[in-house]
Amino acid sequence: MEEITRRRAERKQRRARRRAERERKRKEERWKRTKERVRAAQAYCKNELANQLWDEHLKTVMTARISDAGLPGIGESRIHWLHRAGIKTAYDVYSRGVEGMKDVYSIGPTLAEFLVEWAQEHVPESFTIDSHSREYVERLGALKRRHLDMPESAVFRRRFR
Repeated sequence: MEEITRRRAERKQRRARRRAERERKRKEERWKRTKERVRAAQAYCKNELANQLWDEHLKTVMTARISDAGLPGIGESRIHWLHRAGIKTAYDVYSRGVEGMKDVYSIGPTLAEFLVEWAQEHVPESFTIDSHSREYVERLGALKRRHLDMPESAVFRRRFR
């Protein structure tokens, strides 16, 4: 009788160990999926924020005005049509590109390419992001919360290496 009771107890322990092992593996897999999702969101959001900061930087740096540049082939009437289309600075030309410039009345493909080349002369050589600044950290957190569909009150802990 003791032998049967002992065997039953051993079987019960083996089942409990297997169940605990399965549960541990499930939790580990869930953790790995979550970690990968957060890692991918972090990479995406860093790239997105870098693009936003670059665009904001270009807006402040590329302020050369088309009307002041005295470009050949661009007279008052073309400047008028460019202004009506919302194109006033080198940044506006650069952000539209050749295809966007072709849409403006009286601007053909040759003139559009010329204008984009002129705008590219005003693009800065380098740009540095301070990833330790408070603004950068806050904006990255906001992007991650939006990307991961988290509430605005969610806080990300920052690890220092």
